[in-house]
Amino acid sequence: MDALAQLGPVMPQLLRGFLATLELAAVALVLGTAGGVVLGCLYAWGGKLLRALLFALLTLVRGIPLVVQVFAVFFVLPVYGIKFSAMASAAIALTGFAALTTMEVVRGGIAAVPREQFQAARSLGFPFTTALTTVVLPQALRIMTPALVNQAVFLVKATSVVSLFGVTEFMFTAKEQIERTLLGFEIMAIVWIVYTVVCYPMTLLGRRIESRLKARGHAALAGP
Repeated sequence: MDALAQLGPVMPQLLRGFLATLELAAVALVLGTAGGVVLGCLYAWGGKLLRALLFALLTLVRGIPLVVQVFAVFFVLPVYGIKFSAMASAAIALTGFAALTTMEVVRGGIAAVPREQFQAARSLGFPFTTALTTVVLPQALRIMTPALVNQAVFLVKATSVVSLFGVTEFMFTAKEQIERTLLGFEIMAIVWIVYTVVCYPMTLLGRRIESRLKARGHAALAGP
């Protein structure tokens, strides 16, 4: 009972931290997805030099741990006079990661749509952009959806990385409250439950969409 009584004052702090986590994940997901769609189209339809550059960036992002990428935004950019707030730096790091990983998902989705459909649209007089947005991308989106859902789940959990750099998101707030109250098990149990409640339904949604695609004879793309 004493532990439960002590948890009462902690809950508003944890709620604020969790809302910061959702805000950070939402910004990274929205901006990262928008950027990923643009980069994915360039990756699929651009010239050889552009594709080689984007492939190199993707390889770099995949090969370097996310915590190192966040570290670079927090501590390397200020060396060159580029400074942001802690929350903005975290959002930039996560958005960059999301954009480049989404780029590969979009490229794969576009590649899964038969190229003849795009060529047929062009032969009917559709401009390049119109053919891409009205013929190719709607079909690609259906294939990409499970991977994009997995991306959203990953970004929610990945926000915990920025707690190492003093960003007051959910995990950072939880660590602060553990140090203040010494209720390590109770607070971490709350963190586990909250992440499960948010992420597990999204995971089930991704699996359900993937199952529907397989039932219709379509192969869904793998997540990040």
